[in-house]
Amino acid sequence: MVSLPYPSRYQTLKEQLQAVERLAIASQPDVAQVQAAFLQAQQWFQQAILDDTEAAIPEAIAGEVQAYGVELNKQLRLLGIDVMFLQSSRQAQTRMQRQAQIRDRLQLLQTYCDRVLALDSDPAADSEPPSA
Repeated sequence: MVSLPYPSRYQTLKEQLQAVERLAIASQPDVAQVQAAFLQAQQWFQQAILDDTEAAIPEAIAGEVQAYGVELNKQLRLLGIDVMFLQSSRQAQTRMQRQAQIRDRLQLLQTYCDRVLALDSDPAADSEPPSA
């Protein structure tokens, strides 16, 4: 099990998502590398965030962190589908559309990570959990 405090886990996830983004938005993306980076980020999320029931999350923000976790999980599953569609795209126009969709989803995921990190730095911050 990962033994980092929970904010570090979200920072690591964000960095992994940024790596996926760099690979995915290249003019000629290596889809195998994109897939590998995505799977690494997804595995990290699963092991370090979802499966960790021992994380020391302050009670005052636990509900919001959980709400972001649910939304991150959903968006990561959708990102996996986006990556599969990128892999199957044959025409340049289709590839560019898939890349734009992946970029947008990755930016949303990174925003969720930022919001969780902001909760840790200021538990009284006026932020709302994501809506489904």
